[in-house]
Amino acid sequence: MKMQFKQGRLVSHKGKIQDKFLRECKALAKVEKTTGTLRAYRDGTVRLHISASINDSLAQRMRNMFPFEYYEHKQVDMSKKRG
Repeated sequence: MKMQFKQGRLVSHKGKIQDKFLRECKALAKVEKTTGTLRAYRDGTVRLHISASINDSLAQRMRNMFPFEYYEHKQVDMSKKRG
């Protein structure tokens, strides 16, 4: 999952993003006029990478809102299951 903000606006995103998290991040970025990138990746566990251009207090608020439990469960590819 990847989200890019420029001057408080979401300019691009990739991957599955929960609607509630997307709305809250957009609202925070708009208020703070944020420019930067937020990435989530799986390295055994789900990890967040927030670019250095996003200030620390805003980065912590985004971490607190992030739905880790949504991304931590195993994704099952139903197309490869035989029934």
